[in-house]
Amino acid sequence: MITTLGVGYYLMRRMEKSEEDYLVAKRGLGAIPVGVTLALTVLGTPHILGVMESAFDIGLPAVWFSFAHAIMLAVVCLFTGRWARKLKVESVPEFLDIIFNNYWLRLMVGSVIAGAIFGICTLETQGLGIFVSILTGTSIEVGIIIGATIGIFYVILSGMKEVAWLNVLNAVILYIGIIAATFVLGAGLESGWSGVHEFYISNDMADKLNIFGSWEVFVGFALVNILATVFFQGISQQGLHAALAAKSPDVLRRAMLIAVPVNGSFAVFAAVMGMAARATPEFAELGAKTATPAMIVSVLPTWAAALLLATCLVAVLSSYAITLLAPTTIFVNDIYKAVLKPEATHEELLRVSRILTILLAIAALVPAVSLPPILAAMMWLFSWLVPVFWFVIFGLFWKRSAPAAIATCLVVWIVINAWTMTPLPEVLGAPSWLHQVYLALIVTLVLGAILTAVLPGKPGLFKEKAALAGR
Repeated sequence: MITTLGVGYYLMRRMEKSEEDYLVAKRGLGAIPVGVTLALTVLGTPHILGVMESAFDIGLPAVWFSFAHAIMLAVVCLFTGRWARKLKVESVPEFLDIIFNNYWLRLMVGSVIAGAIFGICTLETQGLGIFVSILTGTSIEVGIIIGATIGIFYVILSGMKEVAWLNVLNAVILYIGIIAATFVLGAGLESGWSGVHEFYISNDMADKLNIFGSWEVFVGFALVNILATVFFQGISQQGLHAALAAKSPDVLRRAMLIAVPVNGSFAVFAAVMGMAARATPEFAELGAKTATPAMIVSVLPTWAAALLLATCLVAVLSSYAITLLAPTTIFVNDIYKAVLKPEATHEELLRVSRILTILLAIAALVPAVSLPPILAAMMWLFSWLVPVFWFVIFGLFWKRSAPAAIATCLVVWIVINAWTMTPLPEVLGAPSWLHQVYLALIVTLVLGAILTAVLPGKPGLFKEKAALAGR
């Protein structure tokens, strides 16, 4: 908290009184803060508690959630982030508006992105509450309020610059804590890590020691995570926010060399801890959600448990901060400034940004208390942006048809809700591995391609610019 206030206050005194400085750091961040922030933006509650929870159930294949994010970060740094930064946009809905020149598409997708990221914000709020509760001995409800208060100060003082430079510091703490705790945990377990391995072998669960797991697990979990994560975070405001703050598109290539390993390797440690909890009867009986945190507190020495829990807390704070900034950016840039008050001054937009950041944090408190299954909730949210990802590609390199984009998005969203909110899968006798992300991808590629081909539109934006430049 002291570090957060100190760094935030120092940067606040140096920042310009503008929403651009608050939201995207005036697009002036270098490779190190961009790379670390990209990595930590999507390294929060799902990477820690979510992976521990999944590893308890399915074993080592749970790390595919993290590997999927590493693939996504490469996509952002090499493709989607560079395209958006090249067009100098502040938000993904603005990115779509520049491509398709259709405000209704901008507003529709912006609403979905903001809603989806707010859903992720509630999960991050849940994570803050759990870690604060364990550290302080308070209830999860009280922990959520304390964690959200710290999280607000992580953002509110100087915005994106504060988040980026605190992330650089926290990344160092993060890996020192998780690596040290993993080694100490092995020494504290009754039979060490070899005993964990023997538990899975002797109980006919050897497939849980294999990173690919069974065929059903790979298709129903690993591949689902890759597709959903790449197609959501690869084009969402949360995934691209740090990229939009880069000094230039070229900075993102260097940032990738930092972001991918920092993010991709973390879940390995979280997964083996979850598997250790499953292999220890006294903790296994607590269930997937609480077994691993209980094991950490019981088995690790006080100093190691405190270090690990504080490490997890700063990781969640890093991700939580962007889940507040991203929907704030969408509202300020795509609704308030674009429609409600185009003549607003930079000082007014900065004030609105800070107020909205606080309101979003407060609004996330109520659903956070319900404690939904973390990764299952994430994958449902992630499915919604599958058509948006592909229509960005269509609109840049093939053809820009706003009617095709709007129609396809609506159909995909109806399919997702019908598949997850009704008995339709059971009625059709669908296999358990047939996740809604597969349906979203099939509908997008088939219906989206057909509608784009037959409905009126303009040549792809980059395709058109390349043709004009060649004349």
